[in-house]
Amino acid sequence: SGSGSGSGSGSGGIDDDDVRAELRPGSLVTIVGSTLAESVGRGGVSVTVGGVAVTHVNFSRIAEHIVEVLLPEGIKGRASVVVTSSSGLRSSDAPLAADVAVTMAPPVIVSALVIQPGSGLAEPWLPVPAAAATSGSEAAAVNASVLLTGRGFARTGVSGIRVGPLDCVDVAVANDTALGCTVTGLERLRGIFPGEEDAALPAQLNVSVEWPEAGHRVTSPHAAVLPEWPPAVTGVTPATAAPGDDVVLVGRWLGRSADRAGTATVGGVACGPSQWLSSSALRCTVPADARLDSMPDRDGDALHLRFTSITGLSVVRPRAIRLLGSVAASLVDADGGGLDPNATLIALPSADGSVIAITAESADRSLAIAVVGIGAQECGFDAAAGAAGAAGPAGAGTGTAAAGGAGATSASPSAAQVAGAAVLVGVSRQSVPRNISVMHFPGIGVKAPFGTAVSLRPWCSSAIAGQSYASRNVSVAIPSANVSWTAFAVRVVQTPLAVDPTPLPPINATVTMDPPLGPAMAALVADRLLCQAALVNGATGAVAASSSAAVVALPGAAGRVWVASFAALPLTFIEAGASFAVRAGCRWSPTSQELALPELTNRVARLRTNVVAVDPGAGVGPLGEFLLLPGVTRSVRFQVDAGLTE
Repeated sequence: SGSGSGSGSGSGGIDDDDVRAELRPGSLVTIVGSTLAESVGRGGVSVTVGGVAVTHVNFSRIAEHIVEVLLPEGIKGRASVVVTSSSGLRSSDAPLAADVAVTMAPPVIVSALVIQPGSGLAEPWLPVPAAAATSGSEAAAVNASVLLTGRGFARTGVSGIRVGPLDCVDVAVANDTALGCTVTGLERLRGIFPGEEDAALPAQLNVSVEWPEAGHRVTSPHAAVLPEWPPAVTGVTPATAAPGDDVVLVGRWLGRSADRAGTATVGGVACGPSQWLSSSALRCTVPADARLDSMPDRDGDALHLRFTSITGLSVVRPRAIRLLGSVAASLVDADGGGLDPNATLIALPSADGSVIAITAESADRSLAIAVVGIGAQECGFDAAAGAAGAAGPAGAGTGTAAAGGAGATSASPSAAQVAGAAVLVGVSRQSVPRNISVMHFPGIGVKAPFGTAVSLRPWCSSAIAGQSYASRNVSVAIPSANVSWTAFAVRVVQTPLAVDPTPLPPINATVTMDPPLGPAMAALVADRLLCQAALVNGATGAVAASSSAAVVALPGAAGRVWVASFAALPLTFIEAGASFAVRAGCRWSPTSQELALPELTNRVARLRTNVVAVDPGAGVGPLGEFLLLPGVTRSVRFQVDAGLTE
């Protein structure tokens, strides 16, 4: 302090020569003034910068009126430099003293990279969530980790970091050139920039810090992240396309570049290969083998288009493309006038000339196919057969049984019989009239053996794509049929003087079907199941007698059990001691399928007889014969002893 001369003015003045380099706490600053040496010699001086005392002052060049100081911590912006003598005189109070100050440099941010979710790579892309919360709900918080590089982070101190409008908190300074922080509230970005046009959404979000005081922000022009906004598809051209055709998606934020392009699907299958045209246009190719029946993401023949950005954000354009040259078939359910596709239909075997409709129990409904697509020509059903899941009771097979017992056989096809055994009869395919979308099939019957499970496959066809099958089939069960004798016992004695032929007692058979039939089809069983029995001579094989049976439903077991009552078979023509057999069965008249009953065998018993004449009283001749004398013999008595031989 005190008066003096120098480039500065005033006692203890300092040259107004600011350092042009970036100044930060810890930077070495040279203070040039006048009479500084005298002030030091009289007791020393102290230095403050921005009101903060400097703790380290270098006086090695004091003879040149120069001191060197390290800028202290805690100063920001423009800070005045003041030298004070030991007597309290301040350089800033000297006459004509200049306002000597240093301007502190803010932290400089050179680059900003986002740690990508999943990969962990540091890249400039910032994935932006699809949308903010809807009214009345709260969106889930979405954050992103950001890595900033630059200088001055440790020495200057960094506060109030923002990426665009969002705060970057939890700052972790690694060193003076690198730090990390967390951008919060990404879910709010779309609401902060509500515009839907490209121009309304910024292509980059610059990084800024508060400097030198709160409320004053310094933006780094070269440090920014690149937001990848949610994509939008506003149109697809052309609106109709055939397999193998190219289509162009038009929209916004479809990818910043070819290597950042998203992907598209049409109808649920990949649309590719794709070609990025711009951030608002993408070309892709409908698969050459595209078929409606293999494209699940559609409404009829209108395919939904879905675009997914490289960040995983997806957007759908409903009914974007109609597919040409392919049709699809689907079953019509009960709500649409069809049958319940989850139910198994029970049907009786049909024949070419005798069709028993499988929908006989649903007179007001029928099998129906909904057809979609451009160019449908024909729709119908195919049949595939398999062994029935619900079989009737297992039978003993064809064989012999005693007339005093009962046997059973069941009609279930073998594996060889099942293969290719189901044939549809009636109207199972129809041409598709113009402007008709639902085809009804009320008169379909199934030609298949008892005990067959049949799967009906709905289909429609076009000239280009051929047949397309529906995703669901119709299950039809032909019930298993079981026939068995009703238990009975036989004990018959026929005398030589009998006038009428002695018959076997009436014999009955039981017919069961599983699964049971409905009322309409149950009535057909009594009408079309023809049962016959024959009495066969065991020695000659000739048929001695035959009879038919009346088939009636068993009360209380309608749809499941019927009784076949055979008329009595006479034994007149079977000789004593001869064997006989009863051969019987039932025939399903539409298909002539035979349901054989087990053969019954037995034998007509032979009598062992002993005839002894009782002496009539006239004596015995020389040969031991009884003599019959007139006037003496009045009668001859015989004693007959007889017993069953078997």
